[in-house]
Amino acid sequence: MMMRAHHQGTTDMANLELQKGDEATLRTMATEMMAKQQAEIAELTAFLSGHTPHLSKPEFTQKMMENMEHTKLSR
Repeated sequence: MMMRAHHQGTTDMANLELQKGDEATLRTMATEMMAKQQAEIAELTAFLSGHTPHLSKPEFTQKMMENMEHTKLSR
């Protein structure tokens, strides 16, 4: 689920560039990024439809929290 949100964020930013940007190279990059990210979102969605998300497992949640704490401390 978190990876899907990550890829969706990239798609949202690329879409914003296409709506407001005027630099041709960046618009081309944004178009390519959107296509790749949308394909990855579709792949992740298909995978998740057949698998139980790890978020329902307490040990996964604990490890995720430990990683977030480590990230906050290293800043």
